[in-house]
Amino acid sequence: MSEPSSIALNRRSFIKAGAALAGSLIIDFAIPVGECPAFAQAAPPFAPNAFIRIDRQGVVTLVMPMVEMGQGVYTAMAMLLAEELEVGLDQVRLEHAPPDDALYANAILQSQTTGLSSTIRAFWTPLRQAGAMARTMLVAAAAKQWSVDATSCQAQRGAVVHAASSRRLTYGELVDTAATFPVPVRESVVLKPLDAMSLIGRSAKRIEGPEKVNGRTEFGIDVRLPGMKIAAIAVSPVLGGRATQVDERAALAGRQHRRSRRRRRRSHVGSQEGPQGRSDSVG
Repeated sequence: MSEPSSIALNRRSFIKAGAALAGSLIIDFAIPVGECPAFAQAAPPFAPNAFIRIDRQGVVTLVMPMVEMGQGVYTAMAMLLAEELEVGLDQVRLEHAPPDDALYANAILQSQTTGLSSTIRAFWTPLRQAGAMARTMLVAAAAKQWSVDATSCQAQRGAVVHAASSRRLTYGELVDTAATFPVPVRESVVLKPLDAMSLIGRSAKRIEGPEKVNGRTEFGIDVRLPGMKIAAIAVSPVLGGRATQVDERAALAGRQHRRSRRRRRRSHVGSQEGPQGRSDSVG
């Protein structure tokens, strides 16, 4: 089995950043998104969007940019991350990303679209690199606390161990120190060879399965918002029938109201951001 080939990218294809927020280690990694000039406008001030979060309790959160439609990508993408981060699938929590092409575009489809069997091909390398970058920083943090060489430390199931002295620190205990380290260049991190992988290539239970079975999963059809309208397609009761009259006034009025609200929100956000309100780094 050969590793999937890399995707050709242009000069603005990678966005890299890392930040420590609210006692968590946040790793932002390069997702090839093609030409996305809107990224600077979409990124929060001084906190570029992160796909990985690790809090002080050691909970690993993967912000999932793709949609689970029965094909198993929630589990598969979590496996990519967990493999290099050295955590178990049971230690990964999923959080679905908001809709935003500039932040979460599938590199192959050039939009935040799930389809064409492209998810694993698009995220195979970036997600593994993200896990390896976080692991590298956590191992370095443990080595610093113990005053030992990082090469003598090893990440194991959400912790870093120093076998020579039988010491162990969990990721949650290391995030504050790790957040002070510079984020490694993604090309500099070493990824596991295929024959060293313990998760990828092996059967795994679907991690979203239990909540679907017990009814806790919220689907699109379950969503109810204030003032939400539900539309239905009206079909002629006879073959070849046509509508003789359509009253669109209420629908058009609602659309105009929504546009006005969006304009007000954008104006409000813009008024809060000064000339120094955004920070982005584009490679």
